[in-house]
Amino acid sequence: MGSDSAEEAILKLDFLRNAIFTRCTTVFASVPGALAEDFLAWLKATLIDKSLSWKSGNTQFSLHLPESVLSSMCIRSALAVQGVSAKRRDQLVEMALTRYAPDPGASELGGLLYSTGRTPLDLTLPWKAKGNVQEGWQVGVVKNAIDPIIQAVLLERSEEKP
Repeated sequence: MGSDSAEEAILKLDFLRNAIFTRCTTVFASVPGALAEDFLAWLKATLIDKSLSWKSGNTQFSLHLPESVLSSMCIRSALAVQGVSAKRRDQLVEMALTRYAPDPGASELGGLLYSTGRTPLDLTLPWKAKGNVQEGWQVGVVKNAIDPIIQAVLLERSEEKP
């Protein structure tokens, strides 16, 4: 790897880069502001606004991430903290959908996470989102409501039988 910085050398190794990114989203989930201002700001400056290129033998490699990764990282953090703090989970979902342009999968998972523990089928986004996320959000909310709907139907049927 020659004259690469240690940071560049680590980023070139898929398994190590992915493990570090997973660890960062898990650890920074406890402090959503630090996730955005430290890890995601670094990620944006390093692999979204720029790319990392290198040659190995006769093969040229390039590493560049789409901007939607920032939203996905927030959702990953929300997943990491959901069992511990609904408040932090909700902050991270809000950050994912209002600060960054999410892909449809992130907006769907955001809707599913945010609606957990809330009145089922509240399909309205509680904030102004960045990008068109309404459809994905609604799909997530509806998916989260499937089990309560089935339970209500089963309960109703069991009460009808003599």
